[in-house]
Parts: sequence; structure tokens; C-alpha cells
Amino acid sequence: MLSGFPGVSFLTRVSTHRFEVFRHLSDEAADRVIARLPSQSFQAGEVLLRENQSNDRVYLIESGDLDIWKGEPNSAKGVKIMTLKAGSCFGEMSAINGAATTATVVAAAPAVVRSLRLDELPEGGPEQKQVTLNLARMLVERLTSATTSIKAKHEAEMAALKVVASASSFLTRILTALSFYMFAMPLILFIKPLLPSDSLISFFFIVAFLWVVLDFMKQTQIPQEHFHMTMKGWLRQVLTGVLWALPFMVGFLVVKFWLAHAHPETIKVFEPMRALASRPNPNYLLWTGFALTYAGLSFAQEFIRCAVQGTLDMIEVKPTIKTHWKSILVSDVVFASIHMHLGSMFALLAFIAGFVFGFMFWRARSYLAVATAHALFGVWAIFVIGVPR
Repeated sequence: MLSGFPGVSFLTRVSTHRFEVFRHLSDEAADRVIARLPSQSFQAGEVLLRENQSNDRVYLIESGDLDIWKGEPNSAKGVKIMTLKAGSCFGEMSAINGAATTATVVAAAPAVVRSLRLDELPEGGPEQKQVTLNLARMLVERLTSATTSIKAKHEAEMAALKVVASASSFLTRILTALSFYMFAMPLILFIKPLLPSDSLISFFFIVAFLWVVLDFMKQTQIPQEHFHMTMKGWLRQVLTGVLWALPFMVGFLVVKFWLAHAHPETIKVFEPMRALASRPNPNYLLWTGFALTYAGLSFAQEFIRCAVQGTLDMIEVKPTIKTHWKSILVSDVVFASIHMHLGSMFALLAFIAGFVFGFMFWRARSYLAVATAHALFGVWAIFVIGVPR
């Protein structure tokens, strides 16, 4: 509500010195001007001035905070240039040159604002000269600040575009490597009986995919923290992985109990040597070596899968639950596909497990926790319980 001030109160005199526009002006001269200025109150969220609106006044902030926006306020296309405090002013550019306003002003908190027309200042007096000089100085400062804010936003957008471009290139490499893997499947099946273990094939392809991931991270120089790959608080991350793995380990044991009950002649509950069934005279020393190798490869596999999932999440401008599930699904397809040489059933089980690991990575935000859960569950399922084929 507008209200006039017929006299100069004690509060007005005290607040005189807070207005930048009256800097270097005597208290008496400033008080004479302020006494004639109307004031208006605004609630938080109210728009005081719209961009591209006509305006012939300079507004003085007596109390409250006001946000200055270039573009639509509180939107992806809007840029918050600054927040003005009590004592500042706005609208000076349009008031001086008669052009439309160049920004939108929104109350960030309840505010009281006074309005001043420059032609109402005494002509030829010190008020007009000093106020005009102060407005010119403030205008230069505002333009500098606006340029800096817009430049910073553009730089951030360019950096985001570079990340998206790099991520797209990385995903193209992953899909290309996956295509080579699929085309090589007949050759893999041919040489598979000639090799002492399927693990050699797994090791080769995991190393190949791992190189693709590491080369991507090296070229883009994206910190691994962005992929939630850090050793900070490693003990807490490992314990989180153990806690996530335990219920699935129990669940797999229950399933194996059910299978052993249904097929007692071919399936037992605990079959630690089933993974080494193709080797003559399996022993626990060999079992230990294969189990430790699998655990190490689990960390490598999760490094690849988490990198794919993390990259897909980074591409999304506004991640949602839907986009997170999409990232989980796509990364899981990659994860399960590189298990096809071990058999379709094994690949299906890998897909189910990978879906769980993807969900865990989304919730726990920790590669180390997911890799720990993968290694622990995998050793338990393959080298302790045994996976039926």
C-alpha cells in the first residue's frame, strides 16, 4: 500500500545513511528528499518489476531482500544476478535512459521500498548532481556484476555440454566394444573348450572394457568422485556393502535349499567345487585362487558398470526416479551381456544381480560399497553355495 511521509521522523533520519543513492549528500539534503518519497510493502515472492517493462523511477530498498533475475525467475533459463539488501536501489538504468527494464526484481523476503523520480529532485541543487553521480557509479557496478554472472552461467553450461559430449562418446565406445564381443561369440565358443578356464575369457574382456572406461576418465578429466568412486570413508563404504549383501546371500541359500529338495539326486545345498567341475582333481588351493580372482574381477566389473550408470546419470539435466531406473537398466544390460560366454542362465543371473547392484549404487552412492557387495555375494553364490547349470 502506498503511503506518503509529510515529515521527517527519527526512523527516517537514521535510515538516510543506508541508501547508497544519497552517499556524500548531507543528512539535511537527503532527509528533505526522503520525506517526500512514497513507500510500498511487498511480500516474499511478489514481483516488483518485470523485465522489458517501462519504468521511470528509481526504487530504494528500505528493508528486506530482493533478487535480481535475468530471464524467468526460478527457472532453468533464468539467471539470478544478485540479491539486493536494504540501502540498495534498482530501476536506475530504465529511469535514466527511458528504455525498458533489463531484469526482473522479486522479493526474497518481506520488503519495504520507496520510489524516486529523478525529475522530482531540485534542479541545479546538490541533490540532483550527487544522486545522478551515485546512480552512474552503481550502474557500472551492476553491469559488471551482471556480466560476471551471465559469463559464469555460460561457462557452466559449456562445461556441462562438454561432459555430455564426452559421455556420449564414452557410451558409443562401450556399445562398440559390446558389439565386438557379440560378433566374437562364435570364436569364443570355438576356443572355449581349448582353454583351461572360462575365467581367462572373462579376464580378457573385463580388461578390454576397463581400458575403455579408464581412457574415458583420463581424456575428460572428470573427477572420479563424480562417479562416487572415492576411498574417503572406505571402512564405512565396505560395511555398507556387507550389509547390502547379507540378505541376498541368505536369499540365495534359501533358493538353493529349495532346489536341493526338489532335485536331491543332482543338486546339493553346498557345492563349493561346482565352479571347478571342468578341471581335473580340483583342490582348495585352486579354489582359493579362483575365488580371489573372482573377487578382484568383481571390483573391475563394478568399476565398468558404475561408470556406465554414473555417465548416464550425468547426461540427464534433471535426474528423476524414471531416469535413474533407465540408467540402471542400460548399465545392467551391458553388465549381463559380457557374461554370455558363461551361458545364458549365468547371464540371466548376472542380469538379476546387476539390477540389484545398480539399485544399490543409486541409493548408496558408493562404488566401493557396491563392489564389496558384488564380490561377497559372488564368492558366496559361486564358490560356496554353487550355481546349478
